[in-house]
Amino acid sequence: MQSFKKVKELYNTKIDKLKDVGVDDKRSGIYLIYIKDIESKDYIPIYIGQSVNIYNRRTAHRMQIKKLFLEKKELYNMMISLNAGKYLYCKIVSTLRNNNKTMEDVKFKIIEYCDKDLLDSREQYWIKFYESTIYGFNQVQEIVDSNKVIAMIRKGNDNNKNWNEIAIEGKNTLIKMENKLHKFNEDLKKYKYYQVNYTLLFGNFWELNECMNSISKHSMEIDNEIDDELSRFLEELDTRIKLILVLLVKKGYILEKNELYKRLAIE
Repeated sequence: MQSFKKVKELYNTKIDKLKDVGVDDKRSGIYLIYIKDIESKDYIPIYIGQSVNIYNRRTAHRMQIKKLFLEKKELYNMMISLNAGKYLYCKIVSTLRNNNKTMEDVKFKIIEYCDKDLLDSREQYWIKFYESTIYGFNQVQEIVDSNKVIAMIRKGNDNNKNWNEIAIEGKNTLIKMENKLHKFNEDLKKYKYYQVNYTLLFGNFWELNECMNSISKHSMEIDNEIDDELSRFLEELDTRIKLILVLLVKKGYILEKNELYKRLAIE
């Protein structure tokens, strides 16, 4: 893992030299969002993302950021709890407003162009390079993965779903999430969004577990071997998940709701 100091040096020396996202950048690749001239000891204002059309993604990001940025402070803070899934924009907007910055201070840069089939691997490379799930605005990959499985379970057209695939993907994602929860690093609590990410990770862990239990009504559409294995796994996980919650709360690894929203608030 790269140190905060090292990533800060990369942030200060490399990012401004990257190419700005322009109207001609309607290609697939990896981009970076950052906020200029922010000096902080507990976060670095960067986000790494991927898109099949970088310019269109930039436009969508700017619209969402601007919408929140223009809200009055009191209304924005009241709405944080309703913005689940949009915490990236909360992180950006609260950083802007708390540092007297404007929308013009939000910069979009090209890190690299790449083929569509390389987007996931290259995005993970650059997230790791800038350690943006620890020091920056990115959420951990396990949250992204769980959101995809939750969406697969909840969206319509049940008859068209591959429930075997969903059962396997959901189980594997729960395993990855549990492993990640056990790797909380006490030394990294001092960084503003590290603990936020673990709090959101546990919330998704709990939500995905409930969703996976709900697919039992589709057991007739799941192969017996997969269904039996999933049932045993979820039964065992039901006990462990409660123990994990007690452990995380006792050690102060996850935030109470008020503290979570405070980290995303306009002061």
